[in-house]
Amino acid sequence: MTKTTHIDKIKSILPSMVEWINLLSTIYLIVTFILSFDFQRPAIYAYIISTVADIAVNKRYRNVRWDSTKWIFIVMIGLYLSIWVWHIFETCNSPRFFHSTDRRLPFVVLGLLGLFTNPNPKIKISHITICMLITSIAAMAYVIIDNYAAIQENVGNIYDYREKIGIFRNTTLEVTHIEFNLYLNCTIALCLITATKSKLLWQKIVLYAGILIIYTHIIMSEGRVGFITSNALLLFFICIIAYRNRSKLLIPTLVIATIAIELFVSRHNRFQADVLKNEPRILIWQQAIDLIKEQPALGYGLCDGHELFVTKSLENEKLVTHFWTNWMKEHPQYDVHRFHCHNIFIESTLEFGILGLVLTCMLFILPLMLTRDTKRLYLSFFILIFVIQGMFESFTSHYQIFLFCWLLWFFITRSEEQDLLSI
Repeated sequence: MTKTTHIDKIKSILPSMVEWINLLSTIYLIVTFILSFDFQRPAIYAYIISTVADIAVNKRYRNVRWDSTKWIFIVMIGLYLSIWVWHIFETCNSPRFFHSTDRRLPFVVLGLLGLFTNPNPKIKISHITICMLITSIAAMAYVIIDNYAAIQENVGNIYDYREKIGIFRNTTLEVTHIEFNLYLNCTIALCLITATKSKLLWQKIVLYAGILIIYTHIIMSEGRVGFITSNALLLFFICIIAYRNRSKLLIPTLVIATIAIELFVSRHNRFQADVLKNEPRILIWQQAIDLIKEQPALGYGLCDGHELFVTKSLENEKLVTHFWTNWMKEHPQYDVHRFHCHNIFIESTLEFGILGLVLTCMLFILPLMLTRDTKRLYLSFFILIFVIQGMFESFTSHYQIFLFCWLLWFFITRSEEQDLLSI
């Protein structure tokens, strides 16, 4: 009798216990997104194990119904399966192939979750917002504190700071400005979403103060993509507020905000004409496009496409000279076979032809087409961030696939929008 009672008690608390474990593992995962992939890996394993347990114990597959948004997850799975379908006809089998398939696993994992399960209801948007805000500010503070003596010695003005802060961040956190600023911009988006729905003044003040701190860091860093993204986010948000309050204010607000951003851009040393003229991405994109023109319909496959791209890039005198003088000599440990297209749309076309380009575009378009009202508005913030990011980075480089796929799954599959936004 006693034994049965103990078993019953365990059974009664198990569902809630698993939910809390899954919530904690989610927070752990969210924190590691600002770090390098090596730190993310154990968090991903912990998250997947706890999520599977939550699905099994709490039967998250119940009440899942087919609707048009499921096509988004089918596209995600299709992007991953394309790797293996094309690989059947490839001759290459380099380590880069397995590195790439590993990095793109979130497409199939989150795609399957989106098709067959719902998220843990204990995970709220406020948890993710606060977690990312604290992590962002803590990471920025840690970089400055850890390198305070070096900053005092080597930094005399904003241009010195902009040049040196990337070095300090890379050595302290082992993360690039692309990854770091992507995380910061996602934090800004979440803070904007949460602040607009919060009814408490102190919460709004905290969230907007957090946005100001993060934005200040971004405009003082060397990352151009992050700089463009944060300004585009704020411009988008300002236009939404202006339109909602008085639609006639939209055009003048857009003009004024655009001029203000233009002034910011003109003062950023990495946007100067002489710097942009020597931008290596232009040479990289041209090299990839030249290869696409030779085989546009079906592409080359992930492995063959990458190997051919690296080979042709090394034969390109302009590209090799610029690449070696501006990167390889500064980072001799860098493996040339990690060299990539720096654009997910070009990369997908190179790998899988027209189908790859279509699937990649659908990944960003369908969430806006197939969702409605507030969900569409919130997703548009993240689509904006990752489209800009994708124009300058590749799937397997600093492009945070797991964060993007997780945000899509979380926002699309949650049906309780008031619960989603509660604090």
